[in-house]
Amino acid sequence: MAKPHPDLLRQIGQRLGELRRQQGHTQETLAEEVGIQPHGLSRIEQGHRAPSLSTLATLAAALNVTLGDLLSIEKDTPPPQHTADETQMLRLFGGLKVRQRKAVISLLKSMSS
Repeated sequence: MAKPHPDLLRQIGQRLGELRRQQGHTQETLAEEVGIQPHGLSRIEQGHRAPSLSTLATLAAALNVTLGDLLSIEKDTPPPQHTADETQMLRLFGGLKVRQRKAVISLLKSMSS
């Protein structure tokens, strides 16, 4: 699985911190409400930890916002950078039919095991 882009994690963390402060929560009170450690919440807000989708949904519910509101971040996050080989593979993969894509995925899975 690909690692999340560091800028994306930072932006999600900043948005989470903004919403938390707007609603008068401390890291300790919000963490307790959602069942995580305050240190873990701090690391999420700093962009040093990638929260699971389940954790994000729980945080959004505790803050009385939608998951979409929580993830409403700047649109200028740069796209991930790909090597020339990765770019070529993505371009070629995009031109395949569904059956061919499944065969390629199966082949790649067997090669990475």
